[in-house]
Amino acid sequence: MKILFICLVLVTALVTINAKKDKKQKVGPGFKALKAALYGMKSEMDNSLEYMLDENTESGLDGEAEEFLKMIQQSVCFDPEESCTSDKYFGCNCIKEFQNLGAECSQIPCKIVTFLLDDFATFLKDFRDEAVSMEAAIDMVMERIYIPMMDMACECSDRLSEATFTCIKNYDAEVIESIGQSMYQTVIENFLDIDSMKSVMDAVLAMQCNEVGDDVCYEDFANQVTTWGKMMDKSMAGAKRKDCSAYSRIDNQIAKYTSALESGDMSEFFTNYYGLVKKAACDKKCAKNQAEVFYTCCSVEAIDLAEEYKFIENIGNIVSKVRNLMAISPDTGLDADLFNMEDLQTYFSSYDVEEVCSGTKAGKIYSKKRKECEKEIYDF
Repeated sequence: MKILFICLVLVTALVTINAKKDKKQKVGPGFKALKAALYGMKSEMDNSLEYMLDENTESGLDGEAEEFLKMIQQSVCFDPEESCTSDKYFGCNCIKEFQNLGAECSQIPCKIVTFLLDDFATFLKDFRDEAVSMEAAIDMVMERIYIPMMDMACECSDRLSEATFTCIKNYDAEVIESIGQSMYQTVIENFLDIDSMKSVMDAVLAMQCNEVGDDVCYEDFANQVTTWGKMMDKSMAGAKRKDCSAYSRIDNQIAKYTSALESGDMSEFFTNYYGLVKKAACDKKCAKNQAEVFYTCCSVEAIDLAEEYKFIENIGNIVSKVRNLMAISPDTGLDADLFNMEDLQTYFSSYDVEEVCSGTKAGKIYSKKRKECEKEIYDF
């Protein structure tokens, strides 16, 4: 679990910034504060890697993690054709579900664990040593984790969520005996909304694995995020406010966003996030540039697919169940009111920049782009 958690943190924390300052342009207080915060995050991550890595093990990970992954590997790297009678960690029901995906797709769990054993330590060291900018960090995550994972998942997207969540519902590995099958089923039924989780996974795969014209959408999204990182680097180096290839124009909003992030007030955080998106996207001088880079036809159809799959509603169902668990488990130290549906709606609504900028000249630019995409996608 430690390894998977660190992988998630790598994507969200984003790393250090070593871009040189432009002496002719002063960095605003917002981006200066953000840069300092990212330095702090990167320093903490580098320190945590000291406990994650061990040069004396075969995998390069610490001995406890390696031992655990090797045990899991024995379960998830099963023979696609062989019948299962008992299994300690993955369970026969899960093995059968993934076998139904076919020989290649059945090995997705095996490939994930094998990556963690064979390549993850090298990735972590490279991330520590070579991720010297946001662009470099994001590019590394996209090229070495996100795109390979999506290549694999999209080949099997038709039935992958069904196998995954049927596996969870009917989990029968021997290890479950430590808490009891009935206790496991109680947790699953009362604190996890499996149907909503499956719907969210279906929606994510539909959006990510979509193809519009010659564009594979997960590759398009990877390019968008990498470009965003480049623009953030440029902003923290001291770009001019009128430069549409940077975000210096939203320095005030970045300052509020960073302050909310440090305060831990999630409602304030989401409100300020929406505000900075609005400021960045709705600038009439930069809207055309923003639309070309970030409001692609993959983005337009992803918004439509999210609505079709009731993505926000299902996320809300999942959060509601998790909040119930938090409410009866005060010892976890988690706040049951950390997230609410209103905050989530604020966050996800920021992706529809046509709606965010409605009534402005920028909004008209995004509306025009949507119409162009609809003609390409739906042949209207």
